[in-house]
Amino acid sequence: MKKIGVILSSSFVTKELELDFGRITPSELPLGNKHLYNYQKDYLGKYCDEVYVTQPGGYKTNLKSNEIIYVNEDFSLLELLNHVLDLFDGFTVIILFGDTLVEHDLTALINQNKDIVFTHENIEFSYDWTENFERQIIIGLFILIDHIKIKESIRLSSKFDEFISRISATCRFERSSNWMDFGQKRTYSYNKIKYLETRGFNSISYNKGYVTKRSSDWYKMYAEYKWMNEVQYLSSDVIAPVVRDFNSDGKNSSYKIEYKDFISLSDKFIFGNFNIDDEISLVSSLLKFLAGIKKQIPSIEIKDNFISSKLKLRFDDLDASLTKKYRLNEIYQQTFKYFDNKILEYGFFHGDVCFSNVLYNNIDGVFYLLDPRGYLDRTDGFSMKGPVNYDLYKLAHSFVCGYDKIIAFNEVVPVDQMKLRFKRYLDLSGLDSEELKFGLIQLFISMIPLHSDNIVRQNCFAETAQRIYDNL
Repeated sequence: MKKIGVILSSSFVTKELELDFGRITPSELPLGNKHLYNYQKDYLGKYCDEVYVTQPGGYKTNLKSNEIIYVNEDFSLLELLNHVLDLFDGFTVIILFGDTLVEHDLTALINQNKDIVFTHENIEFSYDWTENFERQIIIGLFILIDHIKIKESIRLSSKFDEFISRISATCRFERSSNWMDFGQKRTYSYNKIKYLETRGFNSISYNKGYVTKRSSDWYKMYAEYKWMNEVQYLSSDVIAPVVRDFNSDGKNSSYKIEYKDFISLSDKFIFGNFNIDDEISLVSSLLKFLAGIKKQIPSIEIKDNFISSKLKLRFDDLDASLTKKYRLNEIYQQTFKYFDNKILEYGFFHGDVCFSNVLYNNIDGVFYLLDPRGYLDRTDGFSMKGPVNYDLYKLAHSFVCGYDKIIAFNEVVPVDQMKLRFKRYLDLSGLDSEELKFGLIQLFISMIPLHSDNIVRQNCFAETAQRIYDNL
């Protein structure tokens, strides 16, 4: 029998989550630099011939049109179930709630010709629905075969838990330990960390309010740790999470960083549903925040070779075919000439102020900085000082040119949007247009060799550098 997977995601997220992400549906929530629905579709795709996602009628989404079932957003859960069963009458239907991720192996269950309801023994949180089945809660995964029986139970039920009670006599209840709920702010935050732990290949772990980061790059880890430790003494305002316990065993290094339950600007603006004015407002606040930190360290003007040296080093590693395809040799020469020995202001320097490295507390309006560079050249050692405007270029390569969107979706920002954002950012930052143009180019060229494992992403970086050169 043909098997159809359906992700039920036609309501909108809770008000708490809406503050962080805007008005989006649960399956669109960000998780590990993807939408939740990417993982849900991958899971159901292992067992189903076709997979669909329900969405509110008329709602704009990044999903492909042939993957969407548009429904009335006012449907109750029971009405939605009934509608889906009507659409796929005669097929085995596997239902997954839009705020849910399950990794239960269905191989031995899928062909048993039995309706199955999946449950979980809840120990983390208290829920106010269907916690009446031997301490098991209904987790939002169902295998439904007998549509007549299921639809009759729906017709006779006024509430979801009543429906579950009616079908409990004939359905099989299957306990699952691999369930994550993202439907509430508290469960989203908890399970996001839990998920990243299982996917981090021992690079991160969480315990008692701290995330432990690990890497074989001893110097990089130490520079990050020292920067975040030193920055606490710059101001009475907290501008980065607390770090502690730097360790190295000769093979791997690690440190603990305080877990802040706030979202990154990347998650907010790349995965959320906000307009450009919302983004401009927050970028403006972030620029003022960075300017305030800058005052804490005396600055000087010097001839800079950090930018030009790094650019030359990275350019030498580029693939010749990519260089030719996007005219990068010409673009590189002009950019190198602009920055080589250019007089720049040196002062407070984070080194990587892209959207993904900035957390935002939308209740208090406070920013937190993550993953600093912490050095200019490894032979020179740790430094909190560098070209001040480099941080402004980094922020612009997210806001103007969509760096984080390339990382998440391999998607290049259209030229007209880039032009609009470039002009607005010049107004916000006070940068000279030529300096910002070449500042952006050197970043995108420098990114290319760092992503040698992803040729699509490399092409996106190269194409963006060419678009900046030709149009800004």
